Amino acid sequence: MTSVRRRHSARSVRNRFVLPVLAIYFVISAVIVLGTGYWARDQAETAVRERSASTLNLVVENLRGELSKFIYLPKLLSALDSIPSVLAAPTDKISLDILTEELGNIANFSGAKAIYLLDDTGRKVTSSDATLDEPSTPRDFSKQPYFLQAMQGRLGRQFGIDPESSARSYFFAHPIRRQTSIAGVVVIQVEMDNLEPPWFSADSEILVVDEHGIVFLTSRSEWRFRAISALDRPTREKLIREGRYANQSFEPLPFTEGPEKGFARLEPLTIETDTNTTTRTDFIVDDHQMPDSGWRVLILADAHGVHRQVLVSVVTAISALLILLLVAANIYQRRRRMIERMAIQETARYELETRVVERTQNLTDTNTKLRDEIDERLRAESQLKTAQAELVQASKMAALGQMSAGLSHELNQPLAAIRSYAENAGVFLDRQRPDTVRSNLKGISELTERMARIIKNLRTYSRNEQVPARPVLVQNAVQEALSLLEGRLVKSGITVRLNISDNLQPVMAGDVRLQQVFVNLFSNSIDAMDESSEKTLSVRGLADSGGVQISVHDTGPGVPEEVLENVFDPFYSTKDLGEGMGLGLSVTFGIIRRFGGVITVSNAMEGGAVFTITLPRADCEDKVAE
Repeated sequence: MTSVRRRHSARSVRNRFVLPVLAIYFVISAVIVLGTGYWARDQAETAVRERSASTLNLVVENLRGELSKFIYLPKLLSALDSIPSVLAAPTDKISLDILTEELGNIANFSGAKAIYLLDDTGRKVTSSDATLDEPSTPRDFSKQPYFLQAMQGRLGRQFGIDPESSARSYFFAHPIRRQTSIAGVVVIQVEMDNLEPPWFSADSEILVVDEHGIVFLTSRSEWRFRAISALDRPTREKLIREGRYANQSFEPLPFTEGPEKGFARLEPLTIETDTNTTTRTDFIVDDHQMPDSGWRVLILADAHGVHRQVLVSVVTAISALLILLLVAANIYQRRRRMIERMAIQETARYELETRVVERTQNLTDTNTKLRDEIDERLRAESQLKTAQAELVQASKMAALGQMSAGLSHELNQPLAAIRSYAENAGVFLDRQRPDTVRSNLKGISELTERMARIIKNLRTYSRNEQVPARPVLVQNAVQEALSLLEGRLVKSGITVRLNISDNLQPVMAGDVRLQQVFVNLFSNSIDAMDESSEKTLSVRGLADSGGVQISVHDTGPGVPEEVLENVFDPFYSTKDLGEGMGLGLSVTFGIIRRFGGVITVSNAMEGGAVFTITLPRADCEDKVAE
């Protein structure tokens, strides 16, 4: 007892030092992790911004280079000797054709989209792509900003959409002077559509916006002609009035934050490449102004790499600190185990003996409970089999009750005919007509055979069959079931269509139980077609590699979709109260399953319910049940 108290006191002293040391360790670890995260973010953002700046400079220089190729071309063209004469006499076809050809050659050589010569009213005189099928009314450029700028005596320049070709273009315009006045304007159209394809990148997006914030060049085609931010009404009306962007709606881009202050957040953006598909939302933003053209070029670099690098750095720092903590804990635990090992060894033997005794007692109790459960399960299975057999017999008796009216009719008809034949035979016997008497006696014999057959089927159906499954002919069971239900079928006006070959292979079943299956299915179909305009019961049988399949199809309303999975449940019925107990299909399901078969229900496309039974084929066809 004294040694135990000593060990407990030493353990308490150690525990008082452990908690403060752990608290200090976790505080230092938190500071290290936070510092690592900030440092990693700064390094990653610096690297991304350097790459973005380099890419942005290349894009800006590309744009400037493309525009600089054409900036002086309008001024040079305005000095052509042939232009003044054409402006002075625009109806001179020879001079006009010469100038048109010359402008076409210059456009092809320089790479310009088109070159236009306008008069001082803004109407097109000719162009490099002029054709004979042009409209009779010349195109009017008088409201274009670049034309108005040129008419003020300075270089006009403007981005817009060409209304004829729908191409994104940049227009340069230079005045053509006639002494102290301006006689016309030369316009150079530069196509901009070919500048975007080289900008595509898996980790950044390029946007070129005008002075109103409208994106007209971008690496994302779905962002084209959208605004960086929502436009006010006067600006929107001005853009529509100028017609620079045709009939665009200028919807704002889906920014949830930014793109100011170097960061932007978008609604999830799906990026598809040759190798994979990713979704980006956060971007690092850098921009560059192009004051000459009034443009602003933005680059949105994917910030996912920054987040990933920060996460990797933080995880690495946490992993290192956890490894250090685990090493320290391991050393502490080893020392602690060495101190406590002796105490554990002292109590181990006693605890082991106690556990063995408890374990033995537990096993004994468990074995006793298991035997009791096995006996209870065997009794329950025996009671279940008895209940199932009684349920099958009860179902048959219930079906016989439903068929009683029809059977009474089937027996009363032959009895009435027999009476009539007997009375007629006496009359004809008195008249010495033995041939007619013999014919009546033959009719009586046939009717008695029919009554005997009906009673035989009824007796066979009602008996409680307990023999195991054996080879049975399906066509016999179907015919016997139809014979039992003939009265109900005739009374209900139902047409029966049989499509079962006489050579259909036998199945493994019981003849009485299989007959009960078809009685249940046919009775169910008769009830279903009670209010149908067309009443047809179709029975079809065929054999394949999976066994023998029999389908029963009626022309009733079918089974509602919401109850398809419940039709074989016991006591489940869609009939009105008092018209059925919901046992017929449940009993049918149990009988088919005991035969090793399957029964399913579905609705036919043309209407009505279809019950399909699949039974295993019998191996010995020569031992078919009688």
